[in-house]
Amino acid sequence: WVELRTTLVNCDSVATARPAMNEADAGLIGRFRHGADIAELVHLRAVLVDELLGWLWARHPELSGVALVAVGGYGRGELHPCSDIDIMLLTPEHPDSPQQHAIAALVTDLWDLGFDLGHSVRTVEQCREEARADVTVTTTLMESRLLQGPPELFAEMTAAVNAADIWPPDLFFAAKLAEQRAR
Repeated sequence: WVELRTTLVNCDSVATARPAMNEADAGLIGRFRHGADIAELVHLRAVLVDELLGWLWARHPELSGVALVAVGGYGRGELHPCSDIDIMLLTPEHPDSPQQHAIAALVTDLWDLGFDLGHSVRTVEQCREEARADVTVTTTLMESRLLQGPPELFAEMTAAVNAADIWPPDLFFAAKLAEQRAR
């Protein structure tokens, strides 16, 4: 990942960053073929994507006040080579027009970089409502981690979705068990 970070410093566009990420991915594949521990590689790929997202985030200063959050498996720091990247853009309130354009540009950049992207844009209250309605969303948000943006906004979301009134422990356990049985 050090090589990717060094290369990204010299990238001036998404077009020049894509080969850098492809090279980093090829390095992971090479390590896999030489017997590297798969768990280590899955975590390392998440670190590589973190680096790339940090570089990309810096290119969108109009998103200040918004939090970029990894969710699901990526939130746990686990990213398989062909996995989609699940992110959430957490906003303090409904995004205004300039923020909507910046979010669209960020998503477009990620597609241009070749990522299969799963993304959402939510406020803290929307996270709370979605978590209350769906135990899978609750789990996804519980496994989230802050990549960029205001830590206090992320802490507010974490507290909102972990509140005992959303999923008391006994109901959460029963819902997760039912979810697993359904699979």
